[in-house]
Amino acid sequence: MASWFARMTAMAEDLDVVRAHAEVESRVSQSDARVADTVLRPNSVDAVITSPPYPNEKDYTRTTRLESVMLGMIRSKADLRALKQDMIRSNTRGVYKADTDDREIKDNENTE
Repeated sequence: MASWFARMTAMAEDLDVVRAHAEVESRVSQSDARVADTVLRPNSVDAVITSPPYPNEKDYTRTTRLESVMLGMIRSKADLRALKQDMIRSNTRGVYKADTDDREIKDNENTE
């Protein structure tokens, strides 16, 4: 419990530091990088912060769940489920009954 509390305290302190820069305009967009032009205005990006994608190794929704709740990105189990289902998946751990991913590649000549 002490370790958890220490980590939460550190996160709260980090948020206080960031809050000091609240006047800096920023925007977070969730989208597919292949269609970034539909989300971003030309010449509107000053910086990109990313993490290497490890689709077979990491469940990013699990490892960032607390942060996602604290930032208001997910507010319910349904929000979490929707986020998980919207992510790119490359293994069967993230397959859902309602998946339509097969439709995305049905006309691809290289799907042998």
